[in-house]
Amino acid sequence: MEKVTSKFTGFLRRNWKSILVLLAVTAANFIVHRKIFLEKGMASRKAFWVMAAFFAFFEIVLCSVIIAAKKKKWSIEKLYLILFSLIGSLYFITIPILRAPDESAHFLRAYEVSNGAIITSTAEDGKVGNNLPSSLEKFLSLADHSSYRNVLSNLKEPLNPGETKFYNYPTSAVYSPVNYAPQVVGMSVGKVLCLSPAVIAYLGRLANLVFFIVVTFFSIKYIPFFKKTIFLICFLPATIQSAASLSPDSITIASSIALLSFVLYSVKNLPAFTKKHYLLMAVLALIISQAKIVYFPLLALLLLIPRKCFGSKKNKVISLSLIIAVASILLLVWLKISASFLGDAWREGVDSYSQITFILTHPLQYVQAFAMTMLDESSHFIASGLGSQLEYFSVNVPTFCILLLFVILILVIRSDVIGIKKYFTNFQRFILFATPLSIIVLIATALYIQWTPTGLGRIEGIQGRYFLPILAFVPLCISSAKADKNKKESTPSNDTGLSTLTLILIITVSFCALSAVCANHL
Repeated sequence: MEKVTSKFTGFLRRNWKSILVLLAVTAANFIVHRKIFLEKGMASRKAFWVMAAFFAFFEIVLCSVIIAAKKKKWSIEKLYLILFSLIGSLYFITIPILRAPDESAHFLRAYEVSNGAIITSTAEDGKVGNNLPSSLEKFLSLADHSSYRNVLSNLKEPLNPGETKFYNYPTSAVYSPVNYAPQVVGMSVGKVLCLSPAVIAYLGRLANLVFFIVVTFFSIKYIPFFKKTIFLICFLPATIQSAASLSPDSITIASSIALLSFVLYSVKNLPAFTKKHYLLMAVLALIISQAKIVYFPLLALLLLIPRKCFGSKKNKVISLSLIIAVASILLLVWLKISASFLGDAWREGVDSYSQITFILTHPLQYVQAFAMTMLDESSHFIASGLGSQLEYFSVNVPTFCILLLFVILILVIRSDVIGIKKYFTNFQRFILFATPLSIIVLIATALYIQWTPTGLGRIEGIQGRYFLPILAFVPLCISSAKADKNKKESTPSNDTGLSTLTLILIITVSFCALSAVCANHL
């Protein structure tokens, strides 16, 4: 007994600061949870106490992991793997199925692809969709009447694949089947086992989450710069929600981070490329070419790879020309296929062809609309990109959480950019600035054409989450523009690279966000 007491008191002496922070954060979370439930008129329900105890338990577990990581000097990628697996699983469970943005449409498209239908059909009346099991209709009603009780009641509903009806989903039909590869794997397992639609959807979510964790884990492991920044970007509530849903945004964000990691690893370490390097580069280019067209400029990052990696300038030109040419052809092929799904059906009053004509004939008016939208909505884009609104924009995360995340992100980026400038030439710095800028312009233009009434003086439909795949460019742009040559670069390898306080604050933000989600569905 004395030996146990001695060990316990020794543990308290060594970790008293972390324990005090944990207790303070737990108390603060309890107050926030209560406030959220009071706003929902649910403070007297037993659900509040169950939820508070649930989150308190997970906070203790996660903070224990952080203390262990600090003591045993885990690498940042190992800490990321454990923390993201736990917090990602919480988002996976807490956010009801079909409540992520456009998740119903993505479920139908993924289910269609799992049936072998690579291209969505068009009915005689012009509607875009396909014949899928009639039983999906009851499951899809969860999107509008979602509660944990309703979800649980749907877990045993039979699929009955033999009885079908036509479903209309033009907004997700434009996505390439490549974007649903992880979801299709999980959903196919559920179909083979003859499970219910709800369980099939959750298996698709699970596969999407696992894919994101694996890709980002290796990306953080091999990226030589900005490990802490990538770590934090992955833990933004908006990022975790995408990863733990059926959204194809998950594969886009993960692939963009993986491409950046691959390129910067090449810039820093200058390895002589093997067949595995060429294969990985080609796969990443293929995935990005089949994402939304607005992210295609990400392939310009391949130009940053030094010619030493290819053996000679000639080999570099040939290799990159071949990869980019094939990616471009695949992009054009899918654009040709998906063009028939675009039209006025997306939103009443929108005419894409008239809008294109307006841009060509009134370019200055479009530039003005672009500038005004970016200036007026910049704070909204930043807040929503960090995760101020979860689910289908129906759950508002406490404002102080978003401000806290913003401050942490700025501080982490600032500490991550020291001494990096020396690795980039003037041409490479131009690419680092031009790539995210061109993507921002393409996002705005695409939504002006597809979602905004003709000639309107602002651009509608832009969401902060669309900028997540290029958020990692912020430290790149800063470091390539200005850096202190007298300071050594910061590239953590054998430590977490993040302070205990910062990690606990990240957990706090996630739990406050999930508390708001729970209050919305209990």
